Amino acid sequence: MLRYLDQFRRRHGPAAPAAREVSCDGPSDRPAAGNDVGELLAEFLGTFVLIAFGDGVVAMAVAALNQSGRGTEIFAASGDWLLIAWGWALAVAFGVYVAGGVSGAHINPAVTLALAVKRNFPWVKVAPYMAAQVLGAFVGGALIYLVYHDAISSFEAAKHITRGALGGAADSTPTFSIFATFPAP
Repeated sequence: MLRYLDQFRRRHGPAAPAAREVSCDGPSDRPAAGNDVGELLAEFLGTFVLIAFGDGVVAMAVAALNQSGRGTEIFAASGDWLLIAWGWALAVAFGVYVAGGVSGAHINPAVTLALAVKRNFPWVKVAPYMAAQVLGAFVGGALIYLVYHDAISSFEAAKHITRGALGGAADSTPTFSIFATFPAP
């Protein structure tokens, strides 16, 4: 491979400037404050995509599929866990594809904090990155709630669920699990 590259350079002169190197800390050849808005927008959109696809697949498995005749119990229908696992896998991949080339695709405040502590990510960018990520997550969750509102309400009515109730017959844990992760009861 190097031989062909050397031949190319001899024939055509020096190659164009090398492609930007991108790491988890973001692109390395840009000024520190020159493109912060683009990086923040990338983190917002990457996190938005992550939550929209991830929560969307859980909303489908919890509130939509069990009302479609596939089965009456959440996650008991054939392959629900596969749908959720693959849905979240694709959500992470798409989120990284959206934000990776611009900001390094942290798409998680914990990742941003860890990179600041261990990889010399600029501390001045930590709070704005985290704010963009949290805002992107809330907008992604709001989109899923808007899209699946009727399915969630129908599921709650069919199962006699009272929103906000914990335990008992009216337990709202199934629909709460669309938007949060917690240990199984």
